[in-house]
Amino acid sequence: MSSSFESDDLFPRGAVIPGDHFKGTAWLEMLDTDPVFNCPIGNVTFEPGARNSWHKHPGGQILLVTGGSGFYQERGKPARRLRRGDVVKILPNVGIGTVRPPTAPSRTLPLPPILRKVTLCGWSRSATKSMTGRPGGNPRKTLRE
Repeated sequence: MSSSFESDDLFPRGAVIPGDHFKGTAWLEMLDTDPVFNCPIGNVTFEPGARNSWHKHPGGQILLVTGGSGFYQERGKPARRLRRGDVVKILPNVGIGTVRPPTAPSRTLPLPPILRKVTLCGWSRSATKSMTGRPGGNPRKTLRE
């Protein structure tokens, strides 16, 4: 891969993904697998021209394109061009495939949905300036509810 692409890496590239589901080289670095959060996050990097086999995600998936470009296709629909910053919402059990152009690598963060009902945010009181370590504040003071 080009050195400019490598120098743009936000996350580690990880290890080569083994097996028969990828044509060309793809790498995976798991960024979080903590079962408390139930949201495994991996950084997937594809070399130019790489593609994966058709597959489905039983719970669906949100795909964040963090670098490069490529194509995404749902079975039976036209291919969609992917560019850095795109967000793709993939419904459960939809057959999908992805392909990278022969001249450009790409990076994605695939995110599975949380398959249990949760509150996304429970707000409390506002943090204060004294908590930030500014003059008059204690930088060792911890945030409390």
